[in-house]
Amino acid sequence: LQYSNNSEFVKFYSAWEIRSKNLRVDQELEMRLSTVDIGRYNDNRNYRKVTKDIVVKETVYRPDSIVRQYAKVYADITTTQRSLNSFANLQLTLTDQFGNWIWSDNLNSSYNWCTEFTTYTGDVRALSENDKQLIEKRKEFAPTENEIVRNLLDRLNNDAAYKIKNYALRF
Repeated sequence: LQYSNNSEFVKFYSAWEIRSKNLRVDQELEMRLSTVDIGRYNDNRNYRKVTKDIVVKETVYRPDSIVRQYAKVYADITTTQRSLNSFANLQLTLTDQFGNWIWSDNLNSSYNWCTEFTTYTGDVRALSENDKQLIEKRKEFAPTENEIVRNLLDRLNNDAAYKIKNYALRF
């Protein structure tokens, strides 16, 4: 805010600058991170059974006379959709030099992540080509807590800067 402000009437100082330069301020902005919830994994599983008739024995009596014996093979497929929902809340409160309330706002930020992976038990021969592709799909790893918090705070920072600049432009 200090370096992107073009107003000759409004100047922003950090708390450190105010103390070190012994400045008197007209208004004070308090920014309080009231909620940060990283969230927990939520797994939604879908189960299905697949079967296929396969040839287990083939007897050739003559080229035009082939006898095939079939058997049914089974597999259980589990598709898991894993999601993670996170959010944060930032409270902005502006007071005058006497501590009287002037303006306030609440800013919210959310981060949602989702992946899907498939596993199976049973006979691999029961799987279709599409099922095999789903199973071979590489499992994605969730973002780290630091990545989630950084994403939430970046969004809050951008929103807060926008709100504060808009408020300051009134003067």
